[in-house]
Amino acid sequence: MTKINKEKGYEGFGGLAEDFHYYSNEIYDRWDEGLKPKKEHMQHLLNACKDFIELNKKWEKENGK
Repeated sequence: MTKINKEKGYEGFGGLAEDFHYYSNEIYDRWDEGLKPKKEHMQHLLNACKDFIELNKKWEKENGK
């Protein structure tokens, strides 16, 4: 089995990675400016992390990991 086939089914990670980077940067920028992060940004970041965990569990189940 090639590496590409082993990783099949991991579609959707790119969107989660973009969300993770965007919201973590928004939070960091606020901290850097001495401001409290916005709750909505923190919630979106948590959701991206939860979605990634679910995607990873699904991928492991489907690929016998």
